[in-house]
Amino acid sequence: MKSSAALAHWRACWCCLLLFLFARRYTGAVLTEHLGLLLGAVGWALLWRGAKQQQMLPVLAGLALTSLALNARAGPFFVLPALLIWGCLVFRGRSRISLTLLVAGIGAIVLGFAANMLVLRVVGSPSGQPFSNFAYNLYGLVVGGAQWRQVLVDHPELASLVEPALSQQIYALTWQAFLSNPLGPLIGAVRIWASLFYPGGGFGSGGGAFSFIYGHPVAGDTLIALLVRLVAFAGSGWGAWQCYRQRQKPVCSLLLAALVGLLLSVPFVPPMIDPYAMRAYAAFMPMVVTLATLGTLWLWQHLSRTRQAALWDSADPQRRSSAGLLIGAVLLMGWVVLGPIAVKALSQAPQITAPPPCAAGQESLVVPIYAGSAVTLQAEQATPTLPTLVVPLDAFRAGVPDSGWNWRPEFVEALRSLEGDQTLVVTFDRHADDPPVLLVVATQLLPPTASLVHVCGQQPPESELFFVTSLEPVTP
Repeated sequence: MKSSAALAHWRACWCCLLLFLFARRYTGAVLTEHLGLLLGAVGWALLWRGAKQQQMLPVLAGLALTSLALNARAGPFFVLPALLIWGCLVFRGRSRISLTLLVAGIGAIVLGFAANMLVLRVVGSPSGQPFSNFAYNLYGLVVGGAQWRQVLVDHPELASLVEPALSQQIYALTWQAFLSNPLGPLIGAVRIWASLFYPGGGFGSGGGAFSFIYGHPVAGDTLIALLVRLVAFAGSGWGAWQCYRQRQKPVCSLLLAALVGLLLSVPFVPPMIDPYAMRAYAAFMPMVVTLATLGTLWLWQHLSRTRQAALWDSADPQRRSSAGLLIGAVLLMGWVVLGPIAVKALSQAPQITAPPPCAAGQESLVVPIYAGSAVTLQAEQATPTLPTLVVPLDAFRAGVPDSGWNWRPEFVEALRSLEGDQTLVVTFDRHADDPPVLLVVATQLLPPTASLVHVCGQQPPESELFFVTSLEPVTP
């Protein structure tokens, strides 16, 4: 019993570590990866519980959560039919398939799509197009596995189009490319599948199922990260083989079905062109780390000649109830779906008075400033009144990487040329539907608390930095 409990704790720690290594890249950012990972983790837990205890209700709830997770963060959609087929076979009894699970499972999957469409209709932009990135990926696949923005390189005239006309035109160009080279999708699929097993890692490296496990050259831990990636690959391969050998066990067949669905999805969600280290797989990352964890422990037990069956022993001989997990899943789904709708219905956008004009040659922005979105470069003098993250100037300059995804050399040089007692603020203009702006503010100009401010300044041509010359609070 003690050995089984220790293994359970080890599995949990290893899974949590791998999930943290994946999620750390997006900490502090507002991205769909967070929601996809959260929903996917709960959905995978429900599927696992249903498989281990042979309960249909947790499986159906897991399908619904996984469907919603993939709608929140689009990714390997083929896992949905793969999991549905698995459930129909596992719960078939003496029949060929379980019709009950087939009908209810389709309903659970549709529920995830319907919930997503409801939120988009009520809260989303009228010009928004669900899953519009798929058109880019499909074009890249058809032309031989190119990067996802290849269609804009081949057809720069698309830059003037907006959705839904943009996606429609990309699909038309994709069809033309297929007619010109029918073997292009096959070549692209082989190339993309191969990239999944690339052992490299790091932000901007692209490719590799475990590319999110990376170190930093300054810290000297890149070799350790490489070894961890290799262990994860070896564990995943061994785990897949052991699951195939024990495919009569529901949890093993669950992992196999999920793996097949993921592999079928890879050509349409190419990891090799993803600079954010497998972010498109956020909703199904819990399954990936589960396979790596179990496989690694299996491999260790095989090499140390210990009892492999202990992995399936439960630390608790009692059959655990799924009620708490199911209630949590329902509350989570309600919060995700009804929360944004309630905020939209109950909130009112503040009416902001027109700010005074800036001096000639300067731009005007109305932006919110929050402590959590600012970094102060400290030399000696100024201490920010706003409680920002304070970083010594020398440490900041040394920590700026030589390159990054979509980073121009001029941007790297501009960051390293910043002076002390300046604060970098990531924010957005309330009066424009533009990408986020990176402000450079003299530390003494910062407001004492988070607030909405009017800034004047200049953004040099071809620069990502907006240099603020004056700042004053805005009165709603």
